[in-house]
Amino acid sequence: MMETISQSISEVVKTDNTIHAIMEFKATDPIFAGHFPNNAIIPAVYQIGVCRNIVERFFGGKFSCLQRSRFSAVCRPEIRYAVSVTVTAQDNKTLATCSIKLEAAMQSKIVLVYE
Repeated sequence: MMETISQSISEVVKTDNTIHAIMEFKATDPIFAGHFPNNAIIPAVYQIGVCRNIVERFFGGKFSCLQRSRFSAVCRPEIRYAVSVTVTAQDNKTLATCSIKLEAAMQSKIVLVYE
């Protein structure tokens, strides 16, 4: 799973507390064999995995939990999605807020908690 996720992330640009990247899964990835034949969509767990991969690769930290997620639209293979991850400190934890967009339309919003 992690290899598929890593290969789906490109064009990474890091600023102080934000990462911008492109997410694109290939239609031939085995994840689409069962999700769903002839109507492939990127599983939510893989979208969360992209966000987690970006945070851990560029900011580090120990993943604690998924605070919330909202999947507003279906994400499909062979389409380039803009991913933006912003990391902020709150109380004794770090929040990573991840947005996945197609052009200006929000596809998914994911908030991860790190220790």
